[in-house]
Amino acid sequence: MPERIKKTLRQEVLDRRNAMPEDEREMKSRLISTRLIESRAFNEHKNIMFYVAFGSEPDCGRALKRALKVGKRVFVPDHAGVLEIKQPGASRGNARDIDLVIVPAIAFDLNGHRIGYGGGWYDRFSEKVSPGTAFIGVAFEEQIVNAIPRQPHDIKLDAIVTDSRVIICK
Repeated sequence: MPERIKKTLRQEVLDRRNAMPEDEREMKSRLISTRLIESRAFNEHKNIMFYVAFGSEPDCGRALKRALKVGKRVFVPDHAGVLEIKQPGASRGNARDIDLVIVPAIAFDLNGHRIGYGGGWYDRFSEKVSPGTAFIGVAFEEQIVNAIPRQPHDIKLDAIVTDSRVIICK
């Protein structure tokens, strides 16, 4: 039953996100990046993993560039684990060095539960990082739903940053 509910929610929210005009997504992505840059998590952590946005996902590129500018170590996921972004090149990074993970998803609830694309990549990745690593979701406000069924293997986020607020998940 939970998988059927997740599938329905996934499609409804993805349709809503995909229907958003591109200029609106860009404006809201800028707001998300600003809130992320101003957040305690961003300022307290030194080794941050970002994702590379695709499709209609929020684009946190401004926050990634800011992290590099202020001297943070920046990582992005790839097929073999994580790459550490360095200027001018990139090399393999160690997941255990990461202390903040910026997480995309299709839908989030106020309790820090998420519905991703169904592959479980972030759930599996959470086992590779050090204990205490923070997981922060980023989303357009339109991606927030009332409740998401949770399974034992699902990670719980510490916070969610949207274009209009920061939600602390306890």
